[in-house]
Amino acid sequence: MFEIDGSRKSGSGTILRLSVALSAIAGKPLHLYNIREKRPKPGLKPQHLEAVLTAARLCGAKVEGATLYSKEIWFGPKEVKGGNFTAKIGTAGSIPMLLSTVIPICAFAKEPVYLIVKGGTDVAYSPTINYLRYVFLTWLRRIGIDISITIQRFGYYPKGNGEVTLTVKPSSVLRPIRMENFGQIEKIKGISTATFL
Repeated sequence: MFEIDGSRKSGSGTILRLSVALSAIAGKPLHLYNIREKRPKPGLKPQHLEAVLTAARLCGAKVEGATLYSKEIWFGPKEVKGGNFTAKIGTAGSIPMLLSTVIPICAFAKEPVYLIVKGGTDVAYSPTINYLRYVFLTWLRRIGIDISITIQRFGYYPKGNGEVTLTVKPSSVLRPIRMENFGQIEKIKGISTATFL
């Protein structure tokens, strides 16, 4: 069993996200405690809770302690099979942060994964959904992951109301990334989004 102290270093949600993903991929039970201990409101916020529950659905995991503001969970994964799933954060909680939990798991699924996520696409202290689409996913494709994100609606604080679809197809081989030489800047682009004008 993985025994992980969530208060180490910055004590952030990143420890939770990576621990759950590692447990699901390795097929090894996880006991995580002191979750987000160093944050003003420690424990599982809505986006963290839904990330854990979505990860559990992806790998048929048995979960204990997964309640709002809980600081301790037990996560017992089974096989990552794939299929159709839905995640509802219920607030403007970050869709990109939830996706950063489940994308590594989806990469090891036996069948394609189709995941609809509802929440905030562009919120404070989180990468935007377009950062995931145009930067993060570009690198994942380079290592051999067949992945895409489709945006149905953008969502902002405080209501959220955003909706995206993640599609990940099984990857037979993951390639390493080697960046040994600096390249030249070819172009610079930007994206601006606005809703409810």
